[in-house]
Amino acid sequence: MAVRYSARFTTTRSIKELLIKGADRDAVEKSGLKPIDLVDSLEDSDTKEELLQLLKKPTFILPCCHFRQPMVKIERSNNTVALFLMLMLGTFFANMIFVYPCK
Repeated sequence: MAVRYSARFTTTRSIKELLIKGADRDAVEKSGLKPIDLVDSLEDSDTKEELLQLLKKPTFILPCCHFRQPMVKIERSNNTVALFLMLMLGTFFANMIFVYPCK
């Protein structure tokens, strides 16, 4: 519904928030249309381009690093904890090898 009535909004911020909270990009209406299909009916080209960027499938390598704000809900994962521990231990050992011997 948000994409269908996006012409009434001044920005696409509300649609971004819905995607971050976990809204489904592939939701289908009774007529069989997906949100990305509804974008074609918009008149404003800037809004149309922005919505096309938001609604395409996200591809990212490390979502836990947040290089960019992912437009999907991030679920808790043991991989995030493992990455954090690996980076912390790497920093600790780098300090032990390179910084502390110089003092």
